Amino acid sequence: MIQYAAVILIKPDGSVLAQHRDNIPSILEPDKWGVVGGGKEESIDKDLISTGTRELLEETDYVIRPKDLYFLLKDNYMIGENLEVERTIFWAWYDECQQINCNEGQEIRFINPSEFERLDFARDSENFLRKASEKAFSADVERKAEL
Repeated sequence: MIQYAAVILIKPDGSVLAQHRDNIPSILEPDKWGVVGGGKEESIDKDLISTGTRELLEETDYVIRPKDLYFLLKDNYMIGENLEVERTIFWAWYDECQQINCNEGQEIRFINPSEFERLDFARDSENFLRKASEKAFSADVERKAEL
């Protein structure tokens, strides 16, 4: 099983950070829009919070403190018949200060949910981005992620 973590940054206007994946046929879901994240590296990451913060840093140069993460959801899906992926998605408020750089993929930018219908999303990514934006502005924001 692969453990995967992603962090969705959200601006006060409800826009969410999304990544336009590379258009390389050998990667999973090429040329589609998705969330910023990646697989847990056992030799580096002590938990999925570490995975999410590391992936966000590697792909965008954005530094986030684990205490600023909120849990969004966890799910599982299969790649083919033999590879299970366990995804954990976190969200956090964008600090409005740090610059977001595109270190992986074709483009990384904040997208308003009104733009979603015009984009081609990777598996479940539109749902994750929409849920994160909705959750950030709901009254029932769950407790922050715990170490």
